[in-house]
Amino acid sequence: MIKFGIDKQTLLDLNIFPQANGDFSVFEYYNHTQTKGGKEALEEMMRMPLNNRNEIEARISIIRYITEQHITVNVDKEHLAFVEHYLGLNIPVLKNKPFGTISLNISNKIRPNNDIYIISKGLEYLKIHLGILTDFLSKFSSENAPSIFIQLKNELVELNKIPEFAHFLKSKGQHFSIGDLIRYDPLIRKNQKENIKRILELTYFLDAYISIARTAEKNKLGFPVILESEKPIVKIKDVFHPFIKNPVPNDVTSIDNKNLCFVTGANMAGKSTFLKSIGLCIYLSHLGFPVPANAMETAVFNGLYTTINISDNINQGYSHYYSEVKRVKEIALMLKEKAFCNF
Repeated sequence: MIKFGIDKQTLLDLNIFPQANGDFSVFEYYNHTQTKGGKEALEEMMRMPLNNRNEIEARISIIRYITEQHITVNVDKEHLAFVEHYLGLNIPVLKNKPFGTISLNISNKIRPNNDIYIISKGLEYLKIHLGILTDFLSKFSSENAPSIFIQLKNELVELNKIPEFAHFLKSKGQHFSIGDLIRYDPLIRKNQKENIKRILELTYFLDAYISIARTAEKNKLGFPVILESEKPIVKIKDVFHPFIKNPVPNDVTSIDNKNLCFVTGANMAGKSTFLKSIGLCIYLSHLGFPVPANAMETAVFNGLYTTINISDNINQGYSHYYSEVKRVKEIALMLKEKAFCNF
């Protein structure tokens, strides 16, 4: 399948990502993640718009469920960062050798070993996090819960089927003896490492989804309806630009069998902001995100290209006029690919 087409000019026009430290962007607008991994998961989603209706609707359903149920989960970013550090520890796993527990215990008391500390805290924080996930997921029925909840629950169920891992999770207290470290370190860092990393990855995406849902609830964003149509249909009610305080909303409705619209008005009347608002809704709807509008219906497009803030290119010797002409030609070609073009 052809990927959704978008280019650097469009990302710049719509301020999707910050260009420098301190810049406000659409990414920062949706970013209320608790963890570094959650922030990275959000960015991954935002850099890859979708052009498959089923995939878009699946993501919409996850975010809508989280929004409507007001779901939150408290995860500790320092704990998860430490678990990641522990899993990536570049030393052999601890082994149960004759008198190994006694000698390691004695040597660690005489001179505390940093690797032993990392293993101990890594296991402690991992157990805490898996306990948080287990308690959180126990509140939701598998019949109605979103796919990511079911995936996480299934991963935890599979781990609990392993007797040694079940013993690790049910062990009393959070602190581990040297004997415990020798017992559980090979289990986690060797036998079940990939499964643990998969759970962490799902945790980060859950963090990202909750962040998006918080943004939708806080700013009263609408969820797009994805139409199964070959025609370039776009209908948006009360669209606004999220960066503007007290914005004036507008409606947008495409006309059947027409794929060209001219926007006219006086200078500084808000034409560019209006075009950016529409382009932003197209972009966000193809992420499966809630959009800055009361309601939206859209067909699936194969790309989005804008030309709102075109500039000259001194390095290549392009004047502002030539850059605009060149961009219009590029966009004209993109129209053949069922792309939404905004210029």
